Amino acid sequence: MKAKQLPAVFILFFFLGKINAQTSDTCRMKLGMNLFSIRTAQFNFDYQQPFANIIKGCDTFYTQSSTGAATTTNTNQLSLFSFDADGYPLQAPMSGISVCAQMLQGVSGNYPSGNYYVWFSGNGTLRFGGDASGADVTSGNGSQYVTVSTPTNNGIIMKIVFSDVSNPVRDIKVMMPNDSVSDTFNLAFINKITPFTALRFMEWNNMNTNTEVQWQNRRLPSYYTQGASGGSLNTIGIAWEYAIALCNQQQKDCWLSIPTQADTNYIIQLATLFRDNLNPNLKIYLEYSNECWNQLLSPTNYNWIDDPNNSSSTLTNHSQKTAFHFKKTFDLWKNVFGSAMAARVVRLCSGNDLNQGVSQMTTMMNYLLNNGSGADAISVAPYISPKAADYTRWNANCTTLSTEPTTILIDTLINLGRTRMNESMAWQWKFDTIAQNRNTSLVFYEGGPNIAASTVTCTAIRTAITAMQSDVRIYNLYNEWLDSVRTLSKATLFNHFVLAGSGVMGALTNIYQTTSQKYSVLTDYINFQNSNCSVTGFAENYPEENSFVYPNPSNGNFFIELQNNVSGKIKMEMFNTLGEKVYSEEKNALNQKIIFVENVNLQDGIYFLKITYGNKIHGQKIIITN
Repeated sequence: MKAKQLPAVFILFFFLGKINAQTSDTCRMKLGMNLFSIRTAQFNFDYQQPFANIIKGCDTFYTQSSTGAATTTNTNQLSLFSFDADGYPLQAPMSGISVCAQMLQGVSGNYPSGNYYVWFSGNGTLRFGGDASGADVTSGNGSQYVTVSTPTNNGIIMKIVFSDVSNPVRDIKVMMPNDSVSDTFNLAFINKITPFTALRFMEWNNMNTNTEVQWQNRRLPSYYTQGASGGSLNTIGIAWEYAIALCNQQQKDCWLSIPTQADTNYIIQLATLFRDNLNPNLKIYLEYSNECWNQLLSPTNYNWIDDPNNSSSTLTNHSQKTAFHFKKTFDLWKNVFGSAMAARVVRLCSGNDLNQGVSQMTTMMNYLLNNGSGADAISVAPYISPKAADYTRWNANCTTLSTEPTTILIDTLINLGRTRMNESMAWQWKFDTIAQNRNTSLVFYEGGPNIAASTVTCTAIRTAITAMQSDVRIYNLYNEWLDSVRTLSKATLFNHFVLAGSGVMGALTNIYQTTSQKYSVLTDYINFQNSNCSVTGFAENYPEENSFVYPNPSNGNFFIELQNNVSGKIKMEMFNTLGEKVYSEEKNALNQKIIFVENVNLQDGIYFLKITYGNKIHGQKIIITN
């Protein structure tokens, strides 16, 4: 990887940020991850594949003839069937019609080949098609399997050819090749979430469309699918028990969002479930709904909150009405958790992070404080996002832009990203000030590089957006972004959006991608913290003297600009993320302020440069890209 030289204007900004970074707490801001919902062909495909049992991520049942191969043909005759509480048909076939399900369809073959072992209860016959081959499965003890030799976009199709009315087929398991029947979660998924401190389940629970009201109507973990691709399942999230199980298994703090319209009993029952089942050593980040201010993203949620029948009649604006529901949720949970509330639950006041967001957040926090509640943290979503005018300009100038090479257009996008990043940081500073003035923390519920490619009609720009995702320049931009966010605020947690899929917003395109530029910058950041914050922070040990290192990233040739002219020996040492010294050199300075270092022959990665001269010591993070 070869990093582009930084523009002079940006170098100045980067240096200013670095000056502050030397005295900031590099160990403070942890990284979490947003998990996407399980949506299949009708909406979004299941690039995340969290479950070892692929039935749990299947599309909703459909129907076709009980004879012949299992195909995608849908005769739309589900009304012929009766179903048990977990969604399985009580008898098949009915009038020559059977029930089918699609699994792993639409993911461009990004799922494992191999043998998928089949378990089920009851007496019946299952037939598999699509990418799966093999004889009909008539035994549910796991002795039979179907084989996928070459995964394609077709995925796996299952037909319940026969289900005995006296002992119907139920509790079906079709297990990933590398997982055992006792596994709940897909090993590949587990490996990808392992580095992160916290998991946010907002999309996992379809919070922007979730209209759950009563606890008894929620989806249970025993239900045949946890997907959302049709009918009422569209507005129901994955069973809460799976979020608890995942956090307990992987020892991750849990960030949950309360369904907007949930009634009092629902909120109490949910609090009880988490109190009694989540490991008490894990934090619960408690958030009401999602982006209640965002009328475009979730008009159903926004309008429900704005309805005067759903809040106090004395409240006159949307921010106060939102805070009303924050307080109601916090109070109900406190009644359930009692004296353990403060130690286990972080109450979040979440809002818009730009423009009117400052006044909205101030209004909500004032309401909470004035009504005897308060919050433990305020939460916003710092994205590096183009403005509407940027999209308009790209589309209008497409003819000219189409004459530029893709690599130059990537430069255009990256440089715009830096401009928008600097603008956004001014707002983050304001929210940090709000948090400090109210003795609360600052956390980020979402964030990352975000270009809405769907609004770009210019093919050349769309091509550049796609190419940028695998270019080292997006790594550099995101690295600078994380460094700036941590440096210019006292934030304690940053949740990337999202793990896999969702267009260009995913850290990975799919869960089986080995790594990516965006995923790598997140894990490099975490590795830096793990190796330098578990005992003492590297940068905090050497804050005495400021210096500039440029260009950074570097190919092994860089300048060190000291604060003052110095004479005598200057020692440069570099350490890898494991704390091992990998480079050391001494130079003689003769009343110099700028020292040139050349031919540092190291592999690509993040290193820590220690500079010693006289009684001065300074530490600096530096990225090497050859």
